[in-house]
Amino acid sequence: MVVEYYKSNFCFPVRKLETDRLKLIAFKAEIHAQLAYDPDHSAYAHVYHGPFTSADDFVEKYIRALDEDEHAFAFAIIDKTKPSATAEDPDGALAGMITLTEGNVEARAAEITVRTLPQHQGSGVATGATRALLEYLFAAPHDGGLGLLRVEWHSSTANPASVAIARKLGFEVMGMIRYESCFKNAKARGKVGNGRPLPSWCEPGDEFRDLVMYVMYWDSWSRKGRGISSEVGTRDNSF
Repeated sequence: MVVEYYKSNFCFPVRKLETDRLKLIAFKAEIHAQLAYDPDHSAYAHVYHGPFTSADDFVEKYIRALDEDEHAFAFAIIDKTKPSATAEDPDGALAGMITLTEGNVEARAAEITVRTLPQHQGSGVATGATRALLEYLFAAPHDGGLGLLRVEWHSSTANPASVAIARKLGFEVMGMIRYESCFKNAKARGKVGNGRPLPSWCEPGDEFRDLVMYVMYWDSWSRKGRGISSEVGTRDNSF
């Protein structure tokens, strides 16, 4: 069987991935952006980017940067058990997006981030999509995978849903960084901080994020990751 890989700037070859329930395909702004855009500020509460004023703003400030980054690639998550809202994706409904960042060919490593749309949260989509992507990332090249050695997952300490997915899939804790990043004008932007005291030089409205860093290694996945069910629902609001 001939495998068709997507044409992209990403440093690794990537292709469509499919399970009984889900399909992961290349995120295309002209097809998916309008449905993927979420005007609710809480959708971006734990991440640097957003909120966005429109779907076009979402594309200009986030999607375009991913497309141009050789270390990143975004998949659209299609739930085949739900009716499609567009003719372009007749196999099911757009349920969210899952993104590879920090791709490193020499280290054979990458980071995963995921966000599900509100109507699909709590359905197991985020866990299932992440599990499917991990299978591809860790599979040997001669078995159709990328043969990665390490995959990271980062969660704000204020985002229990993201933490729960990492734990469910068997990620190991590498450590935590306090005051990892500063959210400027946090309240107006719907950002959730760490609740810690602020340095005296902070501007009004600043909040900081604490970050838990998780990792999955190829040998850990081969031992325990594959046996973990992807069907249990977990609410997730993280990119």
